[in-house]
Formats: sequence, C-alpha cells, structure tokens
Amino acid sequence: MKKKEINLLTNQRDFNRVEKFFRRFRRLILIYSLLFVLLILVLGLLIYRQNSQIQAFLEQKKNYLSILGENGGQEAKLIYIGKKLNSYEKFIRNDAEFLPYYNLLIGSLSTGQIPASLSSLTIEKSRNTTFILSFDNSDSLLKSFDFLESDDFLKYFENLSISQFQAQAGEKNSGPPQLSFTGKFHQLTK
Repeated sequence: MKKKEINLLTNQRDFNRVEKFFRRFRRLILIYSLLFVLLILVLGLLIYRQNSQIQAFLEQKKNYLSILGENGGQEAKLIYIGKKLNSYEKFIRNDAEFLPYYNLLIGSLSTGQIPASLSSLTIEKSRNTTFILSFDNSDSLLKSFDFLESDDFLKYFENLSISQFQAQAGEKNSGPPQLSFTGKFHQLTK
C-alpha cells in the first residue's frame, strides 16, 4: 500500500503534544482576533458618536455666532445700560434724600404762615443744610421771626443759625430782604 502522507513525527506521543499545542494556538488566535474586531467596532462606535457631537456643537456655534451677529447692537445697549445702572447705584449711595427734607421745610413754613419764599436750598448727605428765605418787604420779615424762633420750627433741626441777613436799605437794586440759614436736620425715621 502506498502512503499518501509522510509522518515526520516519529512517535504518536510527540504528534499529540504538537497537535494539542497548535489547537490551543488556533483557539488563542481566534479569541484574540475576535477581541481585536470587537475593539475596532467599539472604537469605531465611539469615534462616530464623538464626531456627531462635534457636528452638533459646530451647528450650535454657527447658530450662536449668527445670533451674536444679528444682536451685536443689543450687546452694546446692554453694556450702556449696565454702566448707567452702576452710575445710578453710585448716585443712590451718595444721595442726600433731598425730597423728604424739602417737604418738611416747605410744610413747616406753610404751617407757620410765613409770607416768604424759599430762594435756594442745599442739603448734603450728612443732613447739613443751607437755605435762603426771601421776603416781600421788611414788615413780613419782622413778622416771621416769631415763628422762625419757635419750637414748632426748630424741632426739625439739630442746630440752626442765621448765617447772613440782607435787607433793603434804601438802595434801588438791593432786592428783597433775605435770610440765609445754616444748620443740620434731624434724622428722619422711615
């Protein structure tokens, strides 16, 4: 009988050992190949997801840039409004709360029925004040001294003094009689 194959291994035991080694080697190569293919598929999926996220971000960036381009004037207006708001807050911090003190002074002058007009009024943040009362004539000036020295008028001030007195002295261009006051208001309760 004719042999088709030549057995180079001399004995069966060596042959089984080599065949076992190659079987394990084939299985190991197959497992590594499957793991490699699986790794490539997972990496491909991750790259695909990352690219789709990048595309979404680029679209969002385009939208934001177009909105920014359309509303560029709005941004300048918002900056202007922010500066005005800061100026307003600075003004409020330094505000002397003029109106309540003005109303208090005008109200007290009207209750005393003084025939005088308020020519000027300055109130500082520390409640220090200077004001000028103008009178029609010297008689109205003299009549008003009773009220100006009374507790009904002085109760609104911590201190008040006449700083200047200007009266008609027969001069044509001297103007009406005036009293200038300097003092400090009491703190108003809110």
